[in-house]
This record gives sequence, C-alpha cells and structure tokens, in this order.
Amino acid sequence: MNIIEIFTSIQGEGIYAGQPSVFVRLAGCDRKCLWCDTAFAQDSRSGREVSVERLFTELLEKDVPNIVVTGGEPLLNGELPELLAKLCEAKKRVTLETSCPFYVELPQVLVSMSPKLSGSRADGSPIAMKELDAIGRYVESYEYQIKFVVGEYKDVQEAEEVLEHLGRGVDRARVLLMPQARKREEYLALAPQIAEWAIETGLRFGPRLHVELWSDERGR
Repeated sequence: MNIIEIFTSIQGEGIYAGQPSVFVRLAGCDRKCLWCDTAFAQDSRSGREVSVERLFTELLEKDVPNIVVTGGEPLLNGELPELLAKLCEAKKRVTLETSCPFYVELPQVLVSMSPKLSGSRADGSPIAMKELDAIGRYVESYEYQIKFVVGEYKDVQEAEEVLEHLGRGVDRARVLLMPQARKREEYLALAPQIAEWAIETGLRFGPRLHVELWSDERGR
C-alpha cells in the first residue's frame, strides 16, 4: 500500500468529531476536485510502499482506539479490505473516508461518504448513477454517515436531490452539511450560514474542527 502520511490528531468531522484518532492517508485519487485540500495525495505512486502487515503493526503501536483511513481515495487500493479487516479484528473503531466512486465489499466499519457535488467538478457534471448506487448499498448494509461539502445554497439543493434519490432509508441525523473551507478565516466566515441551512433543512451541521483549530496545517 502507498502511504502518504500517518498522524495522530482529533477527528475533525462527522459524528465522532472531537475524538482522538490515528489517521492513515493512502495515495491515489482520480477525482481532481476543484477545492481539493489534499492534492499532494492524488498521485498513486507518491508516498512510501508498505505491506498490509507492516502498516497494521505501525497503527497498533499508536495505541489509539480510533483509526481513520483516508486519502486520496482509499477504495482505489485493492488491499484496503484486508487492512480494514485486521483493524476490526484488533477491536479498533475504524472509519473509512471515501467519495464513493463505486461499491466495494468491506468489513463492518463506519463508511464516511463524501459525495462530490457538481460544484467540485471542472465540468460541472452531477453525481453519476454508479456513485448513487454505491452510496445506497452502503446505507443499506453499513454504519454510515454522508458528508456534503457546501459553499452555496445550490449545493444544499443538490444534496437534497441526492437524498431524495436514495429514499426514506437514509437517516437524516447522519447527513452533515460542512463548510467548504481550507483556512480558518474561510471556515469562520461561512460556518454560520451553513448552520442556518442545516436548521432550514433539518440536516446536521458538520463542524470541521481541524480547520477551525489549525487552519490548513498539514498533519492535523
């Protein structure tokens, strides 16, 4: 597996925000989001090559109960299910962060989905049916959360369209609207408006504590 970085911080996003966690960032992503804040992880050849066994041992040595596997786009790594299975067997609470480009059968981890809305794409294209189907399958079979990064109201409207497609099986308490921001000042400027939209829609406001606390400092 190509590893960009491993670091210990707090989970900044989602339903477990604020909990101390070890993050392992895998290399490789083909999304090219316009507002990507981890462009250094896009190249699948970057980072260091580590076996699943060695990475598993390295993560256990951190002695932190929460493990977050992120990227890049982790689903592109064929060895991902093996790593997740070993972490689950070790009784770790595991979160997988993914944009959900397709469905892969996984161990029972928290699947943290961040669908990429049209505003994130250079061509402005909507979420593909393959992605919507993958999200639906994870909602049906896994603990999950859905995080929409939003910068303007049309993003909120598009998020609602996605939820309408997914149907009534989605728990709206597990759907978060998060401010699109890389730096602390951007976050603080936008967060109150996102909170108002969360109140309006009945969705959950999603904090980005790492941005609020450390701005765009890497490894946080």
